[in-house]
Amino acid sequence: MPQSIIFLVTTLGFIFGSHSPLLGQKNTKSPSKLMVFKKDNYELKYPETWSLDTTTKTAADFIVYSPLSSDKDEFKENLNLVVQDLKGLNFDLDNFTALSEQQIQSYLEGSEVTENERLKKEDQEYHHLVYTAKTGGRMLRFEQYYWVVNEKAYILSFTAELDQFEKYADISKQILESFTLK
Repeated sequence: MPQSIIFLVTTLGFIFGSHSPLLGQKNTKSPSKLMVFKKDNYELKYPETWSLDTTTKTAADFIVYSPLSSDKDEFKENLNLVVQDLKGLNFDLDNFTALSEQQIQSYLEGSEVTENERLKKEDQEYHHLVYTAKTGGRMLRFEQYYWVVNEKAYILSFTAELDQFEKYADISKQILESFTLK
C-alpha cells in the first residue's frame, strides 16, 4: 500500500485542470480581494475570481480553479489539497517525501525535480517540491507542499501548464503560503 500512496496525488492537477467548463479572464497577478476557505483543521485564502470546488468526487478535499483565458484555453491552472491517512504505516515527513520523489521519477514521463527543500513556518516543518512532467500529453509544472501531522499527510499542489507557470508565480505563491494547519 505505501508504494501507491503518492501516484494519484501527482496527477490530480492534470485531471482537475483539464475538465472544468467555466470561462473568464485569467488572473495571474496578486488579487485585491481574497476569499477564505476554512475547515476544522486548515485554512486557505484564494482570489475571488477563482472558483472553489468542495464537492469533488476525487481524493481532493478541495480544488481551486483559475478562470480560463479564452474559448481556446483548455487547462485551468489549479490548486488542490489531498489528505491521506497514514495510520499504521509509520511515515514521517522524510519517508513520505522520499516516496513521493521516487514515484514522481518512476511514474511520470519526463519528470524533472527543479526545487526540493525542507521549510519551517511557525514551528511547523513541511517539504517544498517543484517538478515538471508530461501528463496526458501536456507538459505541466507542479508545486507541492507536504506536511505529515498526526498520521495524516497533507499534500497541497499547484498545477500549471509549463509555459504558463511563471505567469502565476505571484498568485500561486500567495495562495500556497496562505495555507495553515490548525
